[in-house]
Amino acid sequence: MRARAARVTPLTITSCHRGTITHSKYLTDHFVYPSLRSDTAGFLAELERIVREHEIDVIIPTYEEAFYIATQIERLSLATKVFTSPFATLARLHNKGAFERLVKHLPEAVIAGLPPDSRPLPTVAPYDELLRRRPPPSSDAVSACEGASS
Repeated sequence: MRARAARVTPLTITSCHRGTITHSKYLTDHFVYPSLRSDTAGFLAELERIVREHEIDVIIPTYEEAFYIATQIERLSLATKVFTSPFATLARLHNKGAFERLVKHLPEAVIAGLPPDSRPLPTVAPYDELLRRRPPPSSDAVSACEGASS
């Protein structure tokens, strides 16, 4: 039995007709959805319609869309895979104060299986000696470098 080859159909769904991503030569289509803030229900309904109509396998939201999609992750997951965390997780990580409190309570990460490196550091004396013996740059070289940076 042969595995079916994956079909990738890049498309974008945005809240505006123009944007940097809409000019990509790799996109096959572009959809415009209602405003996230003023018509959240319309946005989610349109997104769900596009997913079903075009048989989209996965939604990878970016920017603030991730928050709106995360509020309805269970609903949208019935139609496709949704590549985002639940809203509570996003909100906790997005809030700088809450995130700081969270990481303060996390245990220190330790790489398992590696012994501590107890080798002595090499002396840098030979390198210092090489630098002392190196002639200073000529004034012409300094002028050329200064001219190149301006």
